[in-house]
Amino acid sequence: MGHSKYCWIILDTLGNIISQKLNPIPTFSSNMGAGGGVYKFDNNVFYWNWYNDTIYSISENFDYKASHIFSLGDRKIPLGKIDSKDFIETISKYYLPASILETKRYLLYRYGYNKKGLIALIDKKTTKTYLAYADSRGGGIKNDIDGGLMFNPVHYFTENDREFLLGLIDPFQLKNYISSAEFIKSSPIYPEKKNTLKTLANKIKEADNQILMIVKLKK
Repeated sequence: MGHSKYCWIILDTLGNIISQKLNPIPTFSSNMGAGGGVYKFDNNVFYWNWYNDTIYSISENFDYKASHIFSLGDRKIPLGKIDSKDFIETISKYYLPASILETKRYLLYRYGYNKKGLIALIDKKTTKTYLAYADSRGGGIKNDIDGGLMFNPVHYFTENDREFLLGLIDPFQLKNYISSAEFIKSSPIYPEKKNTLKTLANKIKEADNQILMIVKLKK
């Protein structure tokens, strides 16, 4: 909210300042709090916050630039306090960014709006957008590979020049899901993978560690 002197500072391992960016935002008051985040893509570090319409990137040589700009609209969080008798109802009318991931082709933009959690898959070249609903109660991107639980990407990585997205599944959720009518009636693209998933679910215990769901992106 404009209180910091710097947007960021880069230090070496001895604590010496290598690079820095002064904060250009004037101080303002808000009862919304301050949200934001960082992610890594193509050897650059990207950062964003609730109140800015721009995603910035920092390169390996510490240069920085605006990488993506979102159009300003009346659903953006205002730079000021929100005075309302029904605060929760009022803030639900603004979109609240939660996390951002980036691939060579897409931005994966998770946010809340109108009391719903959403995942926007935005084509960086055409800006065409695909939406999926996802929140703490469930949802995500439809899994038509093996008919399993919906996919909620939380991390991006590359290996041998291939791109991957990673999600996490709680074992008890998977065990409950394979006995549901939705899973039993599902007709995935690869029926044999449905049987493999069922075998896996029967082997694990509800209290086991989370399961990694890794999706390889198409070239």
